Amino acid sequence: MDAKVRLYFQDENGMYSGLSTLMVEYLEKNIHLCAEYGVDLTLYNAPLHASFKSRIPGQVIIDFAKVKDDLLARFPKVHYVDHVDESLPNESFGDGDHVNRPGAKVVTGQLARLVQLSH
Repeated sequence: MDAKVRLYFQDENGMYSGLSTLMVEYLEKNIHLCAEYGVDLTLYNAPLHASFKSRIPGQVIIDFAKVKDDLLARFPKVHYVDHVDESLPNESFGDGDHVNRPGAKVVTGQLARLVQLSH
């Protein structure tokens, strides 16, 4: 998990590499494309293993919240589902930030219920 945290969030000196403005730009382009083609968009924050989540630098969480809040304010038709704190057993994860087959079964069931409720 430490290797993934370094890959995702740190530069070669082990410091927080900062927000990727390019990724935010492409997310916005996807939002615009969905709106243009009448596609309902849901941004999904998947469950994380507690050990992985505890290794995420605090500034990453702050930056993510700012981007999310800004996007949801500017694009009110975009939905957001946050399952990052979903309590799943260890055996539900393939690694720190991806569920495996048993975890996917739980998460898929939750998402299916949300879709049913929204229609």
